[in-house]
Amino acid sequence: MKQTKKTVIILSMILAPFTYLAMGQIVSFCVSFYYIARFSAGGLEGQELAAAVGELLQKNVVPLSAAASLICLPIVYFLFFRQRFAAESAEKGLKLLLVIPFGIAASIGLNYLIALSGIPQRFPEYNRLSEHIYQGNILFELAALALIPGILEELIFRGVLYGGLRTMIPIPAANLLSALIFGAVHMNVTQFLYAFFLGLLFGWVYERYGNLWASALMHMAGNTASILLTEWKPLKNLIGTDGGSMAVFAFLLFGCLIVPAIIWKVVPPKPETPYRGTP
Repeated sequence: MKQTKKTVIILSMILAPFTYLAMGQIVSFCVSFYYIARFSAGGLEGQELAAAVGELLQKNVVPLSAAASLICLPIVYFLFFRQRFAAESAEKGLKLLLVIPFGIAASIGLNYLIALSGIPQRFPEYNRLSEHIYQGNILFELAALALIPGILEELIFRGVLYGGLRTMIPIPAANLLSALIFGAVHMNVTQFLYAFFLGLLFGWVYERYGNLWASALMHMAGNTASILLTEWKPLKNLIGTDGGSMAVFAFLLFGCLIVPAIIWKVVPPKPETPYRGTP
């Protein structure tokens, strides 16, 4: 029985991320097939056809990603994570709100550190990708890039992957390995670093709260901050002033140092595993 349970956990840890990656490819393939048929009927062929389809896929990368995530979300939940989001002893209520400033500050701080490191210039893949990501309606971007991924990716990488790993290896190693995989699936150096370090924090928050909503809220808050810093001109202009820069610095100190200390103090460690890996 125990061996069967362990096999199920391992299969879930493999298949959940695979489903996440494969669904994006399936959606892109279906859309490509539709446009190939449409443009071929219009007389395009060869390199012109390939270029036209490729350009459309790039321009619609956010809607395609959102569609794939929405399809993937119920599949991952019902097949791989049929547990409740929170264990019996999980923290709920107002204490969950502490993760919001933590997520915002961690996201802003990591964005600044990565930008200052020069990594985006040495590895420009993400810069090219962001030209196609940040070009639509900001409300749609918040839903497609913050709300949906915040839930889906936490289900997969903290709920299924980290939750399964922590039943087999020490908790720090489980957090490190799940964060590495979380970073790797973003498939470029800039996002790998950003996702890896945030993934470590998400894992710590999930472990501390015993509640997947905690890491999901933190994830959504961090992604929202990144989008607003990139897209919302009033905020960008405010940060560009001396007063705005000082306010950001003060918030980073508060969010990255004081808030985690408060969480450590007011959220006690949980006696049982938040997720026991039994789909």
